[in-house]
Amino acid sequence: MLVQQQFSEDLLRRTLEFWQPYSKKPLTVADAEEILTNVGNLLDLLERYAREEQMGKATEERSQHMPPSVRGPKKTCSLRKWYLQRGISVPKSSA
Repeated sequence: MLVQQQFSEDLLRRTLEFWQPYSKKPLTVADAEEILTNVGNLLDLLERYAREEQMGKATEERSQHMPPSVRGPKKTCSLRKWYLQRGISVPKSSA
């Protein structure tokens, strides 16, 4: 469910401070609002999937569209490889 929200100035400022180092262009307040909305929607989706898992409604078909780390330990493909196979650029971790 996509919901447009109002965000506090402090949250928008902190979002810009956090994400700006990862962007080549200067981020705007609209960018911060979009980031916060997208993160919120992702968390809502993950919460729904978790509820469905608990209720036993998860299907193998849905599982095929999820990254391996979300599907569980049965799959051997790494999350990075999953993204790269789909043409999504993923920076290497410094850890």
